[in-house]
Amino acid sequence: MRNMATLAGNVLQRTRCHYFRDRQCAACNKRETGSGCAVLECRNRRLAVLGTSERCIANYSGDFAIALVTLRAEVTVRGTDGSERTLPFENLHRPSGDAPHIETTLAPGDLITGCRPGRGPAARPT
Repeated sequence: MRNMATLAGNVLQRTRCHYFRDRQCAACNKRETGSGCAVLECRNRRLAVLGTSERCIANYSGDFAIALVTLRAEVTVRGTDGSERTLPFENLHRPSGDAPHIETTLAPGDLITGCRPGRGPAARPT
């Protein structure tokens, strides 16, 4: 199955924690907006350290997206009206913030039509 996936499908994996599918853990803002995040008070080494908010502590599980951000890639998106736009790959995913159920900057019906690496790895902060 993994070998049949597209690169766009890979980078659009949902950000979720191990409790996302666990219905015994009722509060999950990704499953039901506004229900809370029951995991915030749990201790689990597999939860996110960066990019979290008081509404969600899930971590992004993809691997390809991290490489694309490092390479300063750009992604081309076609809207439902046929228009195309290009954006830095790092702007494709949104931080969880106040709306963890909204994971990307894509609008409903948008389609990723291309991706190209930038001019090499981003400069290291000094």
